Amino acid sequence: MGRTTKLRESIKEIISSALENITLQEDETDVQNGNSAQEENTEQTENTSQSGTGTQEEDPGLQIDVYYGQAKNDHSKQYVIFSVEEVTRQDGRITYELEVNCIDYGYDTELCEEMADSITAALDHSVTIEETIEFHVYANRRNNVSAQDEKIIRRRLTFDLYLYERN
Repeated sequence: MGRTTKLRESIKEIISSALENITLQEDETDVQNGNSAQEENTEQTENTSQSGTGTQEEDPGLQIDVYYGQAKNDHSKQYVIFSVEEVTRQDGRITYELEVNCIDYGYDTELCEEMADSITAALDHSVTIEETIEFHVYANRRNNVSAQDEKIIRRRLTFDLYLYERN
């Protein structure tokens, strides 16, 4: 496996792990109307327990897909795209620019901001050591990106990534 492929896989794993604990907050209007997701889950569990035929399933949580380069057509509502571009090579160190785009749909920016915060916390000042490569990542910029469709919420993060090959 080449160094670039290994680098992409490692970055995807770090980003995916950072997004695992993000949950979708209940809509305030649902809470005001008495439609709490917790109440609905309790009712479903009670109905399942009473019938005795169903199995209790855990809530899979929020699905946030992570892609390299370009999202697939069947992506989730919230997703992340990242790319890695080589900038320079010098004295055994390869410098890359890592770009991460967090994308959501709607009008509330809270989830997109939380995605960007989690990814930044996971990557900034991180050091990853693999069998054949070692890389260090440092946050560079964070931008709001406007789209023609005002329902698209996007945050663009850039990082400086320094890769060293290990012998």
